[in-house]
Amino acid sequence: IRAQTKAVIENIEIILKEAGASLKNIVDLTVFLVNMDDYPAFNEVYNTYFEAQTGPARTTVAVKQLPSAS
Repeated sequence: IRAQTKAVIENIEIILKEAGASLKNIVDLTVFLVNMDDYPAFNEVYNTYFEAQTGPARTTVAVKQLPSAS
């Protein structure tokens, strides 16, 4: 989860830079984790990119238990 989180945030950062923005321009993030057991490792990496006081609002959802349309 650490490597995946880092890759996703860095990919978002690249896209934002191409648009003339940065991670500081993000005001809200919605994060979907397969399992909330991954939250501590995810949060560890997330906190290297964003500060609690100035970072975006964040919603984190565990999708492991959500019903599927199968």
